[in-house]
Amino acid sequence: MASSVDVHQSLLATLDYDRIPSPERWKADAPTKCTHQYCCESQKQHVNEIQTLRDTLAVLKAEKEKEIMQLKELLAAKTAAAVVAASPKRRGSHVVVPAVYSILEKGVVRTARLERQVSMKSQRALAALPRDVPNRVADRVAAAFADPMVSLPYFHSIQFGADLVELSAQVCAIFEAEERCLALCSPLYVFGDIHGNFTDLKFFTENMWSLGMNLTAGSFLFLGDYVDRGTSSLECVAYLFAQKILYPKKMFMLRGNHETRAVNGLEEHYGPGCFLTQCKKRFGNEEGYIVWHQINHAFDRLPLAATIDNEVFCVHGGIPRPLQGERQLESIRKIPSTALLDVLDKKYYEENTVIGMVSDMLWADPAPEDKESQLDANGFGRSVRGGNAISFGDHAIDDFLSKHKFSHILRAHEAVTEGVGICKSARILTIFSTSKDHGLGDEAKCGCVLVEKDKILVINRSPRYGRSQLLRRRSTSTHYQGPGVPGTATTTSRRSRGGIATNSQAVHMDSFQALEQRLALTELENKQEEQSADENSDSTDDEVDQDCGRPPRGRATAASAATGPTIVPRHSRPPVLSTTTSSQSQQDNNNQMDES
Repeated sequence: MASSVDVHQSLLATLDYDRIPSPERWKADAPTKCTHQYCCESQKQHVNEIQTLRDTLAVLKAEKEKEIMQLKELLAAKTAAAVVAASPKRRGSHVVVPAVYSILEKGVVRTARLERQVSMKSQRALAALPRDVPNRVADRVAAAFADPMVSLPYFHSIQFGADLVELSAQVCAIFEAEERCLALCSPLYVFGDIHGNFTDLKFFTENMWSLGMNLTAGSFLFLGDYVDRGTSSLECVAYLFAQKILYPKKMFMLRGNHETRAVNGLEEHYGPGCFLTQCKKRFGNEEGYIVWHQINHAFDRLPLAATIDNEVFCVHGGIPRPLQGERQLESIRKIPSTALLDVLDKKYYEENTVIGMVSDMLWADPAPEDKESQLDANGFGRSVRGGNAISFGDHAIDDFLSKHKFSHILRAHEAVTEGVGICKSARILTIFSTSKDHGLGDEAKCGCVLVEKDKILVINRSPRYGRSQLLRRRSTSTHYQGPGVPGTATTTSRRSRGGIATNSQAVHMDSFQALEQRLALTELENKQEEQSADENSDSTDDEVDQDCGRPPRGRATAASAATGPTIVPRHSRPPVLSTTTSSQSQQDNNNQMDES
């Protein structure tokens, strides 16, 4: 068998060297494609591999595009669901309320069932309709505010404290079930700070929903700060909670910075105006603390913001600083239903971004024009209030409104002499619904806003409203000390600023002290009328008394003439104030003493 060397030599011998081209010619005549079988197979293999890679890439692209399309569809569905959730929900078919409301002089009462006035067929249809379940506690509290003067003993009783605890427990469930950012629709009345001023709140009840919230078109939104400063914080909270329980789809409440234990428990700062102090003074230290804690338990669950027709943003303080990668409205909706704000520690809010966002909405203010240059790149900066409070400028407002397609921001939190203030190119409206306890003077007004379709209407109370009926405050006032413990009042016959001559110390109706004073005057007049009626029959009675050997009736004794008549509380009437008679009444009594 020939070796490989021999084979190689034999091949070299057969080569025709003359036919071998030169290197230059080899390059020129070299084929563009190798025709050797091995090279062809290798090239085919490479082509197949390339085609396989191309096919794989196409498959991956198709799968990726399919996945992208699925993600886009999911995103569109989520966006549509968010829009539906944010937009006012479409209501079901209308239902007739099977009751007749009759309007009387003293208000609205439910007088009869509607079934009594219709045919048998209609009666069966009405009987199948759902009916409102009466709420005994809320009804009792609401009824007490129909005539506050007569209800004074109730407002100063332990029963009122128990009802406040029960109202707070019931309203907790309502607040907790609501979104952190309410989606409301117009028409809607929007109110700002109340701060324990029941006089101004009563003005709104008598003029904005005089027939009751249930018989008034539209809804009602309160932006927070219901307690502190004013002397009637408990009454304001009780009234608003009762209305929320009775009409949960008509009346809405947001949280303000005073709806926190860290603020409404500052007894050293607010003194007699502190909500905690008022609770303790009304119900005692232990029971008062329980009432205060239970009400704050409900405050913890209040919603934080609201939108009206997806165009107007409502909040107590201002817009929050955005979290990274999220729009503010998305972040607000993720806030837990219970937000505890029991401390004022700046570090606590900086470490908890969600709590910090809540703090921004409760404490923020629009930046003054001269402070715009001091704000950061996002339009936010430190507030003059100190602590963790912030201010927001034009850039932050522009960004917030454009991202969420809002036109205006309705807020409260700052005292406004006119009741409603406008700033930042008329894009921000500040609403203040109390005219007292903020050093704004006697000409201050309380205001509100009505959002009606495409209009925002500003409403306020003129300082002349009811001036002919109000008794202005003096340095001496009368304090109600509880059932059966009337206070004292000094005697004066001066004329008030409103032009009414009175025979008692003049006071202003900014708290229940004025109601007590007015009640005392009414009782005094009734007492004097009864005495006059008794004197008309004295002649006949005296003759009978003399025949029987008894002293004449209807004559004042020396002791009673010296001190004047004292008003004694009647059964089922509130305690009233001890009052002395005027100079004319004193002269009449002296004449009676001379006659006797």
